Amino acid sequence: MGNMDEATIQKEISLLEKIISEDVSSSNKDIFEELKRHLSEVSPIPLKNKIDGLEYEYSEDPVWCAEYERYYHCPPSLSSDVFKLLRFYKERLFELSPAKTKKDLYKQKLLKAKNNSIDFIDKLGEMVVGDAPYFPYRSSYHITKFFAESGFSNLRHDGSTRRVWAKEQLENMSLDDLYRIVCCVFKEKYFNDEKSNIKKAKEFLKNELENAIKNDSIPNLDDVFDVDINTSLLFNKEINTEDNLLNKDIKQAREFYLNGNLQNAIEKIWDAFERIKSLYDKDKKQSVKKIVETLSDEIKSTKYNKDNSTDNLFFDNEIRDITNIGNAYKIRHSEISQIEITNDFTKRYLFFKVLNLINLIYSRMR
Repeated sequence: MGNMDEATIQKEISLLEKIISEDVSSSNKDIFEELKRHLSEVSPIPLKNKIDGLEYEYSEDPVWCAEYERYYHCPPSLSSDVFKLLRFYKERLFELSPAKTKKDLYKQKLLKAKNNSIDFIDKLGEMVVGDAPYFPYRSSYHITKFFAESGFSNLRHDGSTRRVWAKEQLENMSLDDLYRIVCCVFKEKYFNDEKSNIKKAKEFLKNELENAIKNDSIPNLDDVFDVDINTSLLFNKEINTEDNLLNKDIKQAREFYLNGNLQNAIEKIWDAFERIKSLYDKDKKQSVKKIVETLSDEIKSTKYNKDNSTDNLFFDNEIRDITNIGNAYKIRHSEISQIEITNDFTKRYLFFKVLNLINLIYSRMR
């Protein structure tokens, strides 16, 4: 899901309000479609589906907008979908705004549940008519009475399937009205003073809210995509040196990483690093010197030297730092003085830092 800042939302709300105040026109229809697309792109899938289904239609009959409590005469008049889009924009603005009161926090959670799940309003409808566990059953007469007592005397059950009818009414309500319904459904008089049922009903709604909010959330896929991306960038290159033991260390390090064994992965990649340091001369110091000289043809020092000095060479420091990390932490040794690295993100960073350097050394030294 993308993002949209408050200033942009305010600007687009103004455009929608301008459309409402003007005569219907093809140019306004184009603006409507563009605004619809903008909001759809940053919305969770259940809300996106609702937005995508909105249309800029109009008829010769005036349209009653309950939210604004008046008829709109253009003529011709706009369809209610324009007002729905405006409502969705205002709800988006409210969702992004800092909560000022406890009530705001409740409403923001209710809004998130409504937008993230295609089932939540249906579940709420079941609570209203009493088809959900712990909620009092309501006949057609009592459904109409409930809505009247909640401030919606214009809503009268028409005899159709109770929960379906209730869902249709809730779908068309503003966030404020929906919150009012949630509050009213827990009036003690509806539970015949059975406080235990009220408690269970509240717990039921709490669970439905949590499930709805999680319903459209995308799980953390770092463990999947991190491996996929890094294997594509780094693991696709086989490092086949003349040293079979070095090749074996690198292969085992990769296998440990892919199997999620990060500790063994960094221990084995450090073994490969120490081995490649001595690959280019029998004297390990001379071998490292040759490596540093080769790698330093472009990047010499992190400090600017007018005389192009070779002091404080970047790759000399890089190799020393990695060597020191391997010795100071529980990577190459398991002595009491060694510090254990426990954070998996740190382990992944170190693994690819060393693997990258090995890849660079091998590629350049060839």
